[in-house]
Amino acid sequence: MRVFVFLQMPQSSFPRRLGKKLADKGHVVHKINFCGGDLLHWPWPGVCNYRKDLGAWPTFFDEFLERSRATDLLLIGDRRPLHQPAIVLARRRGVRVFVFDEGYVRPHFVTLEKNGVGGRSELPRDPEVIKALGLGLPPASPPPDLEPDVRRKVREAVKHHFGNVIFWPLFPRYRTHRPQTVFRELTGLLPRHLTRERHKGKDEAALGKFLADGRAYFFLPLQLPADTQFRCYSRFTSLQETMAVILDSFQRRAPEEYSLVIRSHPLDWQIGGHRKFALSFAQTLGLETRICFVNEGDTNRMIAGSKGLVLVNSTTGLTALAMGKPVFCLGKAIYALPGLASAGGADDLDEFWGRPPSPDAALCRAFLSLLRDRALAVGNYYTREGQDLALEGALRLLGEL
Repeated sequence: MRVFVFLQMPQSSFPRRLGKKLADKGHVVHKINFCGGDLLHWPWPGVCNYRKDLGAWPTFFDEFLERSRATDLLLIGDRRPLHQPAIVLARRRGVRVFVFDEGYVRPHFVTLEKNGVGGRSELPRDPEVIKALGLGLPPASPPPDLEPDVRRKVREAVKHHFGNVIFWPLFPRYRTHRPQTVFRELTGLLPRHLTRERHKGKDEAALGKFLADGRAYFFLPLQLPADTQFRCYSRFTSLQETMAVILDSFQRRAPEEYSLVIRSHPLDWQIGGHRKFALSFAQTLGLETRICFVNEGDTNRMIAGSKGLVLVNSTTGLTALAMGKPVFCLGKAIYALPGLASAGGADDLDEFWGRPPSPDAALCRAFLSLLRDRALAVGNYYTREGQDLALEGALRLLGEL
């Protein structure tokens, strides 16, 4: 029998359903809630509501681990202030740590790795080792065409924040790990969510007009400013800095026949400010006729039509590699490996524009096979069908199938 302790998890019913699956297998399941959103998504059973501040958390959690005789710790986001000391204390007691995240490959996958994700992933880094391990795996079947989960994800986020508000008296000392307040995010996210379809048509028309002359272009998919991988595994402090560095390099070194398409993250709530900055900076550099900024549209189509991608460490890079597209990373990414994606600073990026190297197809197949075998589950956290598949995959990665 195993004893599972859940900390903060994806904002949906997925964690509670996973807990029930584990309990049905005869294991003991505990859930520690830190805020009203946690409570709203997992009100019972096996719940413990932590109501003190971060300073008292290590003593409380260490005693909880001892009292519960925990064997496994589950959480999302290994860099959250509440989770960092919990991981250290769990390892000291020999408790296995499993970290969830959004899928390395999207859509239709979620991530679950032992000990850490992204910059802390324990996946092999040696291309020869990856080939030896990955090419020996049986070919994976393609994922099903699941219902898009963005709208459901937004609704679940709103539900979570609503829970934070109505249950605030129960958790007055809770502080989010996110750099912005809930209300600032919602004032931008809700209008974008409600007008997404209308703006999608406008952006697709604008992009079609921009590319009507058949021009070649590179693609820059932006990340969320609050993205842990962006904040912790890159040298950038803002998306404005990122865009400035890339646009400067593009103006100086990219052949004049190439353009640059920039797309905001689907959940970015500051889209107006980011678009305004990008176009203003481009105009300052004399790039106004070579830059197109869109907020909505089909990311995969933008990748497929591009000459290559430039990004920090977005998971979009893996999608591009799977399509055989050259990728340049300005941050630390699990796929920034010799033979897969180029990586480095601004000087290295200068060289990329004129000679973007395509990924090694065999290494890419091996890496994606290994990734799917060791770190990915088909599905998502938000739709019912997606959850059903993700639950099965999570149980496999937890050693319960």
